[in-house]
Amino acid sequence: MTISLEEARQLIGGDKLVALREIAEILEIGVPSVRQKAYRGQLPIPLLPRTSSGAPYVARAADVLAYVEGHGRADDTEPPEDPYAEPTKSDLELLSESLGRDAATLRRLASDAPEPDRGALRRQADRIDRKRRTIADRRPYARRR
Repeated sequence: MTISLEEARQLIGGDKLVALREIAEILEIGVPSVRQKAYRGQLPIPLLPRTSSGAPYVARAADVLAYVEGHGRADDTEPPEDPYAEPTKSDLELLSESLGRDAATLRRLASDAPEPDRGALRRQADRIDRKRRTIADRRPYARRR
């Protein structure tokens, strides 16, 4: 659902920073991130709280930002898929398996490498294993700590 430019004017009261702060607070991200996400078309459609003046309850954050930044109304096309969305279980499993193979390959190379290189290769394999474990913890069905 979107709001008109007049309703946006009432909602933000002409104060650009206040509108950005409201949207940033709702999305729990910083003000610069709101600007970047709005320009990339990656903002979700949040519910904006009713202001003390009784402004409309819902608005598209991109429309409000487009008005505030002086670019008119944002287009009504669907935003592209969010690249920061939670990956699917299969994506995470594939990535974890790939990282596991990379770490195993590095360990095999380390066993045949001369002493100065052996430690560096093992440390790199350990870093990859830590990344793999971190990814495994991000799985939607993994138990949160």
